[in-house]
Amino acid sequence: MAQLLGILRVYVTLGILSLLGATAAWVAFSFSWNSLPSEDNTMAPTLQGSQIFRVDKRVRRPDQLRHGDLVAYRKDDRIMVGRVAGLPGETLSIHKGALKVNGDTLQEFLSPEVTEGEVPEILIPRDHLYVLVDTRAEASYRLNPQEYDSRGLGPISCARLIGKLLR
Repeated sequence: MAQLLGILRVYVTLGILSLLGATAAWVAFSFSWNSLPSEDNTMAPTLQGSQIFRVDKRVRRPDQLRHGDLVAYRKDDRIMVGRVAGLPGETLSIHKGALKVNGDTLQEFLSPEVTEGEVPEILIPRDHLYVLVDTRAEASYRLNPQEYDSRGLGPISCARLIGKLLR
């Protein structure tokens, strides 16, 4: 009988530990990742309207990001998505469709569309990012694209970042 109680105690302990482990994993996953809907086509063709994407909420500091990363951020009551074009301390300009960061033209992550709008050289402040939507030509969709990215909003404060999109 004592041996049976010992075996039962081991199984109960293993069950409790398994339940605690699963709960801890669920809590960690819930607070680190999030699924959010894409509300428009400003990031087409990368993201399409009403597409669900996952966000790593642990990535919210500029030193964790690189040019070309997709980030989700808050603008008023909306969740926006943009591509990192400039990091804190960098100078950025857009002239005749060319995006220049620290004087070098960045093309590796740009969509084939022309980057519309002139942006005089600016210095991106500490704890801010310069983000651009992928659909940059005004003719590509019904609203002004500059309402969706740093051309109209200015550099985005990292306090407004939700996190980095996962692929």
